Amino acid sequence: NVGKVNGYSEGDFDDGDLRLGVAVAYKLDMNGNKSSDAWAQAFEADAIVKVAGFDANGAFTWVKEPGADSRVGFHVQAGWFAVPGHGQIVARFAMLPITVAGNKENTLEVRGGLNWYFFGHGLKWLTDFGIQKDTTDGAATDYQFRTQGQIMF
Repeated sequence: NVGKVNGYSEGDFDDGDLRLGVAVAYKLDMNGNKSSDAWAQAFEADAIVKVAGFDANGAFTWVKEPGADSRVGFHVQAGWFAVPGHGQIVARFAMLPITVAGNKENTLEVRGGLNWYFFGHGLKWLTDFGIQKDTTDGAATDYQFRTQGQIMF
């Protein structure tokens, strides 16, 4: 971490100087076997940056399971407080690996929205609009509007 960043909290409520957090993780799951082909592995890297009411974060994952090709997924998202501490404009792009009829495919997601924080993360209203599309030939594009209230105590 660089600066006092809370890497688990989205949104730059502090409206402060540059803060950055980076993390990596690796997992080896031997599944009780001694054969290395049966070992599942995973790698993950994520980062968050906050400065002057702006925040951006993202994550990258790689997974290799026994008898299957390795897969990758990621997301990046950003937000900016247009009304400091209350009104936040947000955007997101993600790619999630899926398997359709034995073929490696992906689900793509693009979203934009507006969040309103009444009392920080303690009471907020989140709204977004976006598309979700599988890369499978002939897959339909799903248009989604989502809204939710959230109380944390």
